[in-house]
Amino acid sequence: MGSKPRVLLVDDQPSVLDMLRLFFERAGFDVETAVDGPNALKKVDETHPDIVVLDVMMPGMSGIDVCRQIRSQPQTAQLPVIILSAKGELDDKVVGFEAGADDYVTKPVARQELLARANALLHRAQYTKVPTARVVAFVGAKGGVGVTTVAINVAAAMVAEGKSVTLVELQAHPGTMVHHLNMALAQDLGDLMALDASELNWREVNRRVVQHSSGLRLLTAPQDAAEYNLSPDHAKAIVDALTIRTDFLLLDIPTVAGKAMRLALEQADQIIMITEPEMVSLKAARAKLETLRSWSLSDRTRFVMLSRSPSATMMRRNEVETELGLTPDGSGVISMIPPAPEAFQQASQIGIPVIIGKPHILSARAILELAAWLMKHTQDI
Repeated sequence: MGSKPRVLLVDDQPSVLDMLRLFFERAGFDVETAVDGPNALKKVDETHPDIVVLDVMMPGMSGIDVCRQIRSQPQTAQLPVIILSAKGELDDKVVGFEAGADDYVTKPVARQELLARANALLHRAQYTKVPTARVVAFVGAKGGVGVTTVAINVAAAMVAEGKSVTLVELQAHPGTMVHHLNMALAQDLGDLMALDASELNWREVNRRVVQHSSGLRLLTAPQDAAEYNLSPDHAKAIVDALTIRTDFLLLDIPTVAGKAMRLALEQADQIIMITEPEMVSLKAARAKLETLRSWSLSDRTRFVMLSRSPSATMMRRNEVETELGLTPDGSGVISMIPPAPEAFQQASQIGIPVIIGKPHILSARAILELAAWLMKHTQDI
């Protein structure tokens, strides 16, 4: 929470909203308002309030339904909610609490009492343990080996298994994720790098996250030509903010170099290096493995072999393990993804990951197995 807590006030009566707005503003709150349920849910997604004060009786979508919706989303499941209602019977309160409300206040209520209840919930929320994401970092042995392709498809596979997943393209220069997903975005990582790192709280970071039609949450690299600096402080603040209220945070990292990238990799539970099963890529992978070893990160590093196109010179798993200096026990190379260049190209054209559009081809099945491995083994760490 920032220096001023943000409250979302929801009531279909403008006079009530005006009164509550004035009161909370005088008490030092940033105030957002909504006059109906759908608008309230939109404001929750867009403004990321610290607390919601919610009327029950509204046309169309009731406050009870709004509360249920808030509780059903992982990113808002622990958002404090006060129901403020003229319905004060015991059964009404039971329904409100069963919907997930933290408090139920009957109208009319003394404004000082409402403020005291709101502050108590905010104070409690600061000390409530919020589940944090397991972090998986994807990094390439060299450029053009398909890191973003693998990261997108693994993330989509996790979402398909019911996990809440955020995927971040963590780089200061224009990336390709928007092209893989055929999206045009008005906000991206550049908006965050333009701010001072001290301003990057949970609300500011999540405001720049967008949702793909698959349910995957995305924070993409900047798309403009401005010169950005991804400092270590920015990287830490962004990763810290995005590990809250989600199951998995996946990082698409361009290189094993620099303090910001090292810090991001140190926050990862698993590091997945993508390389091709051919000699040039493997030599580059071995050099980067040495860097990770010098950072004491080699024990959490695994390898994925992605064949970009069919070739008679592709190396077998045992040859890859020998070249990388790995023990031949299967713990180092966890996946061999066969080539499917046409399928991946078509997926980018329509913006639908291969594991969704063509889940039965060999490449998609290999990625689904990789995602399953990560969900199992990252959870066990």
